[in-house]
Amino acid sequence: MIKLTAPWLLLATAGSAAVVDYPIVYVRAPQYGDQINTNWPEVFDPVSLESGADLMLLHPDGREEVLFPAGPGAVIDPAPSFDAEWVFFSYFPDARPAALNSQRRQAPLAGADIYKIHVRTRKLVRLTHQEWTPPEAAANWSADPLAPSEPGKHYLG
Repeated sequence: MIKLTAPWLLLATAGSAAVVDYPIVYVRAPQYGDQINTNWPEVFDPVSLESGADLMLLHPDGREEVLFPAGPGAVIDPAPSFDAEWVFFSYFPDARPAALNSQRRQAPLAGADIYKIHVRTRKLVRLTHQEWTPPEAAANWSADPLAPSEPGKHYLG
């Protein structure tokens, strides 16, 4: 059984924050003011994102630095390696509204790939290459699985 002795002690320690002496990685997405809704990826809609969401590094002294500029694309899901040398992330190369697939929950037509970036040297490594290999036995696929190129063949849209 846990016995609480001094409630004020819990309040005093809860209010004191330790100094952060390491950098923090995050995604900086555009905001358009209080009256315009922005899209954020979340568990029920993981491809709802804003074009121009950059991978950022916040230094302990408060300086911000762009680790990976998204341009017309968007970065999501940054994850540091266990040794904190690399940051892994997903990158959608084109997340502009004109490049979204209305048939697939507004997912970017160009898809996404997984990258890693070395924090100190900024060496960028692309780990996947946007390829989709349809399961042969699942359907009679069109030569272009994203377009109806042949009558009677299946495609993703």
